[in-house]
Amino acid sequence: MYFMRYIILFLFSSLPILLHSQTELSNFWVELQDKHTTAYSIFHPQAFLSPRALARRARLHIPIDSMDLPVNEKYLSAIAEKGVRIRHTSKWLNAVTVVTTDSLAKQLEKLDFVKKVERVGRYHQPTEKKRNFRNVPIEPYERTSGYYGYGSLQISMVNGHALHRLGYQGTGVYVGVQDGGFNRVDVMPFFDSLRVHDRLLPGKDFVDGDEYVYESASHGSSVLSVMASNLPYLYVGTAPQATYLCMKTEDVRSESITEECNWVAAIEFADSMGIDVINSSLGYTQFSEEKMNYVYEDLNGQTSRASRAAEIAFSKGIFVVNSAGNSGSGAWKFVGTPADSRGVFAIGAVTATKSRARFSSFGPTADGRIKPNISAMGQQVAVASIRGYDIGVSNGTSLSSPLIAGLVANLKQAFPHKSNEDIRLAIEQSASQATDPDNVLGYGIPDFYKAYSLLKGRNNESFQAVEVFVTRDQLELVYIAPIEKMATLAIYDWSGKVHLKRKIPAKKQFERTLLEYKLPKGVYYLVLETEKEVRQAYFVR
Repeated sequence: MYFMRYIILFLFSSLPILLHSQTELSNFWVELQDKHTTAYSIFHPQAFLSPRALARRARLHIPIDSMDLPVNEKYLSAIAEKGVRIRHTSKWLNAVTVVTTDSLAKQLEKLDFVKKVERVGRYHQPTEKKRNFRNVPIEPYERTSGYYGYGSLQISMVNGHALHRLGYQGTGVYVGVQDGGFNRVDVMPFFDSLRVHDRLLPGKDFVDGDEYVYESASHGSSVLSVMASNLPYLYVGTAPQATYLCMKTEDVRSESITEECNWVAAIEFADSMGIDVINSSLGYTQFSEEKMNYVYEDLNGQTSRASRAAEIAFSKGIFVVNSAGNSGSGAWKFVGTPADSRGVFAIGAVTATKSRARFSSFGPTADGRIKPNISAMGQQVAVASIRGYDIGVSNGTSLSSPLIAGLVANLKQAFPHKSNEDIRLAIEQSASQATDPDNVLGYGIPDFYKAYSLLKGRNNESFQAVEVFVTRDQLELVYIAPIEKMATLAIYDWSGKVHLKRKIPAKKQFERTLLEYKLPKGVYYLVLETEKEVRQAYFVR
């Protein structure tokens, strides 16, 4: 189970914590009754939401409401005066996470504005930070024959590279990644382009309460690499041009509901920063303290804090992608939380042969909804090494999830005004089991070009792939353009430069068309467009 979160609002560090050497500190979740007498107003949201967050709401016609208002500062002050330390706040769930003793927690229950106090886990002191220093030389690396390198199969299985050829690689889209640590992301060569172009935002550590997240664990590094890697012919991810925010919410020292509290704080922070897409390769079912464990009946989307927060995030315009879970071959078997949420696009895992990976968790939710939503490659997935230019392989829905999250970012770039619901439905309708979904693969393996076409309003029934045959000085095409009299053909290289653009005849059946045109050696993509359809292919000269 992995999580990431960010929680800084109202850290009353100057207030003393009443400590007794014989008393253990714990984390407590304090739910509040209301937001009465708050100093904030929904009519002045710029006081608590960033310009990007406000722009997202305006673009998607999402109103500001009382959930957006921060927790009442007077209540926070009264809690802090009891001698406890406030770690995080949740405006959406109107709650506070505090560090204190059992005896002081009982005193909080007596405050008239407090609804409930619940112990959520043991408190751990912040870990000592060990900063990374760049020790990877800038040098040529060994290349593969394909542009996506070792990532070719996983992106082509869902036709995600088609979005790249259309010019959509996540540009201008902000992706938040919640995880347990991002060891060496700040020095790994796979993310050089993020750092050079300022597309790696300052991270947030919701476990230790600081801003350094490039330590602790490499799970988040692997997850990020599936989306953000950008070393052509070695490894290119699904959204190499997006902007990323890394948030550490998972405490690798134990499993507790505290991590859910961290997750909630992180996604609220992401919302306030204007994040568009969240990837969370995390899940919560069983904990170090058995009494905290969930049971299947809790998988209703409303019991888990993280699940409730995810549904709210979805309603605020954030597309939340979460791994379904890796319990399919174990005793639990089912998806975890927050994958059970109505607001979560839960991703299962398949093998290279498109069959269910044995570990991928099953649905349905306790209230009968289909989960996972869709599935993607999650076994033998290419991931970037945390050292040098090496590539490894790994298994888990932790990796099928970011594969999809990156492609969702591309659709967000292509359709910034489409709602989360529109995008989710288009992806599901594009998938291999769209007409007969189940609780093994959900709606199946998606086709992101078809999803794009659905969002574009194009007819996919007559879609036919373009075949390209390349010789030294000419191209031969086989295609169908069944309605219009003429189609537009364009050939681009990977920099986006147009090498050829011309009108060609439409055809109602497959026939060869010869184009005499000399191209330099390289990788190209071809776009054949009619008024109602776009078809594409890529080829190597």
